[in-house]
Amino acid sequence: MITARGGGLEELLGEYYAALVACDPGRLPLAADVTLTENGQRIAIGTGLWATAAGVAGSRVVTVSEEAYGPGGTAGSVAGWGMITEGGADGANALLGVRLKTTGKAISEIETLVVRRAPFGRTTFPERLLEPSAAMAQILKLADRGTREDLIQAANGYLDGVSRDDADLIPAADDCVRIENGLQTVLNPDAEGFPETFVSSGGLGGLGLGVRAQIRTLAFRYIEDIRDRRFVAADTERGLVLVCCFFDHPGKVRDAGFDSPIAAPNSMLIWELFKVAGGLIRRIEAIGAAFPYGMRAGW
Repeated sequence: MITARGGGLEELLGEYYAALVACDPGRLPLAADVTLTENGQRIAIGTGLWATAAGVAGSRVVTVSEEAYGPGGTAGSVAGWGMITEGGADGANALLGVRLKTTGKAISEIETLVVRRAPFGRTTFPERLLEPSAAMAQILKLADRGTREDLIQAANGYLDGVSRDDADLIPAADDCVRIENGLQTVLNPDAEGFPETFVSSGGLGGLGLGVRAQIRTLAFRYIEDIRDRRFVAADTERGLVLVCCFFDHPGKVRDAGFDSPIAAPNSMLIWELFKVAGGLIRRIEAIGAAFPYGMRAGW
């Protein structure tokens, strides 16, 4: 079996968080040649966040796994994210995404995304990030399920629509909710959770609008490209597909013809989880952080 206690991939993800906080990688079934990245950089097990993590929330916000069963145990991939603290008992909070790939006997890949800055000018992370997302965990009716390829097609349609300013490419339901680093960024007319400074700046082209309506305002012209898309896990039973990618922002480019809300060039590493039912995107939950322009993921 793959986990220390003989469980499946979702249990393995929980074991990773526990081992991380204990700074005890020996708890995990690691391959001799396991690869670890933290925010796109390849580092050694035991360094980076392994040396600073001090606490972990009792559950993950979302978890998605794609499993295959064989003689070696449960092979496949699992990913999710949840809150941690680092830097001692009085340290700072951070949002940690973890992706694990296993051969069935050992973990061969570990990818982590650490979001250390609270979102959209807040001083704290939203409390939503302390609880599991019930909507993402819901199992779909058979008639509403699609294939892995269907899920990827829907997610690509969204990413293409955002990067090309074309709402017609996006197969999203009118009531589709999007959560980014714990805050609802569509269908939120009262700007719940956002600081006044963000709302007064006209952020996100109208928080009260839906996914497709926001795109029609051309508020996302500052996104140059959405590249290096990796679909790392899909769960057809729940209609979930997770993509890891980069949103490139060139900044306030001279003679661009519009005013970018991002002054200096950067690339945001984004993990975006889509829930697709009946061929339409019903919910999106994402985490992300900004890095130097042109950043690569290390994979």
